[in-house]
Amino acid sequence: MRNNELVEYNLETGEATEPLEWTIDDEGRAGKTFRRPSYVAVSASQYLLVGIYRGQDILVWDLSGSVGYETYNKDTGLSKSKDSSQNTTMYAVVFNPAPDSTLFAVSYFEGGMVIFDTADGNRKESVEANAQSLAVSPNGRTLASFDSSGAVQVFDFETLKPVFRIQSRDWGIKALCFNGDGSRLLVGRDSQCKIWNPVALLRQDDEADNSDTVSVSTANQELQYDNSGDEVLTTAICEHDSGAVFLCGKSDGSVSLYSTTDGKELKVLYKHPDGASILALFVDAASQILGSSAASGRIMTHKLTRVRNEWQVSGSQFDSKPGFAIEQILNNEGHTRMLVCSPGVDTLYEMTGGLNAIIATRKRDSDALHLWAALPNKRDVILITGHAAHIFDWDKLCCLAGDTGILLEGDGLLGASIEFTTPCYNGLVIATSFSHFLQAHTKRSNLLLYSTASFQAPSRPSSTTTAKPVPNSLSLSSQVKYLIGPYDKRLIFLDASGWICSTDQKTFDVTRHFFVPADWLSSNLELMICVTKSGDILFVRGDEVAVIKRGLDTSETGVWPRARRRLPGRQGGRLSIR
Repeated sequence: MRNNELVEYNLETGEATEPLEWTIDDEGRAGKTFRRPSYVAVSASQYLLVGIYRGQDILVWDLSGSVGYETYNKDTGLSKSKDSSQNTTMYAVVFNPAPDSTLFAVSYFEGGMVIFDTADGNRKESVEANAQSLAVSPNGRTLASFDSSGAVQVFDFETLKPVFRIQSRDWGIKALCFNGDGSRLLVGRDSQCKIWNPVALLRQDDEADNSDTVSVSTANQELQYDNSGDEVLTTAICEHDSGAVFLCGKSDGSVSLYSTTDGKELKVLYKHPDGASILALFVDAASQILGSSAASGRIMTHKLTRVRNEWQVSGSQFDSKPGFAIEQILNNEGHTRMLVCSPGVDTLYEMTGGLNAIIATRKRDSDALHLWAALPNKRDVILITGHAAHIFDWDKLCCLAGDTGILLEGDGLLGASIEFTTPCYNGLVIATSFSHFLQAHTKRSNLLLYSTASFQAPSRPSSTTTAKPVPNSLSLSSQVKYLIGPYDKRLIFLDASGWICSTDQKTFDVTRHFFVPADWLSSNLELMICVTKSGDILFVRGDEVAVIKRGLDTSETGVWPRARRRLPGRQGGRLSIR
């Protein structure tokens, strides 16, 4: 290719033919103006080769080698002059693969896209598209392109009439192609590939596919999908106890249900009337109460039910707007209590029988960051602030551990803020993640594991007690970038190198399962990752959620032994993005 030569290989014998130079003219002279081609395409049906060169006309050559090359000019089509120089540059060229077609398409640097016909040498159609790359459907009927702004445009190949347009907020398209039957369009950006299956690609004006008794409109429809404007971002996520579905809160105030099988949205369950962004979600496994809090300070709860395989919610069981910002909502098992946390006060509600009454309040002593979490004993709740843990009961929010609380030991706690806490290892251990905020809006995470037995009310309220990190677990401290949560008998986290990892309780050895694409971690948005009861990893990326199935059944060294014992009903490994 670099020398403008073509070599054919016999696939059975491996023998190569003598090179054929495609810049030889009808008089057997090599075209001196043609240097190294920037792109070459071959058509098996037309038995032609086309080459594009910087600042020159398009070269078209018969693969038999019996006829000299021809050149095609952007404005006139087949050129009679052998002077191929022109003040233009081409991005891409594709042949129409239909068996009886004689067309090929070219995109130019100036923005034009032109269809040429090799049967008569004519310039057949043209359109301004700013196409940087071209892809054609297998049947030759549809032509797709993308431009520098991230827009994908789909045209009828023969007429260049627009069929479909995708305007995305993601720039930097790397690849574009159709699937085998032309019904889907694959768009590759960085390490991610989106698969589009718009109805517009099902071209119903194909006479061969329609019976004589069915009337089908042949009118070209220009459709447009635009997600470059006000995207509805996923702002909260919550796994469901069944493992079959998960819930997402959105920036428009809606709460939607998704399938973990394919990542598709099943339905919008409800929406906050004020349309404020959802901050937090919870689902109580025992009562199936679904709760959400929004940026407006509104809290709503609904009963989640499944009737004849269809998920639905009842009318609002709790709808309150206390008039202050909501930092956290937490409920006990069975949803008889709900704790609402705000910057100045924590409020405990009794939810039994729809009473929804305030039974206790607790004013804050300081503005330090804090976090509430339910303890595995189901009777008590823990408040972590600074480097101390305070124990309260769920009944009346009575303090059980004295004024000083339980002092947390561990390296790196000075100046750190609590970020996340969760029970793990069958409730025997409490995992805590602290963060140190550094310069340039960066932070460093610190994981500390404590025995659940350390968080009990002391025998004497005045005594000072401490909680020491679990022995041998300190090696994990600096490895964790984001604490995801427990699964099976392991703790799942994202490490500093971008790998999804797990560690067991006995040795605390780390297993690296799979890495997360770097562009997924480069967003300015807050990381949101969780693990379902079935071991699926849910990764929020802007307005999308990636469902990574069976990722925990593999490791960087191969299939992990746990994969041989996976739970019934688990699906094959795949990644779904919606």
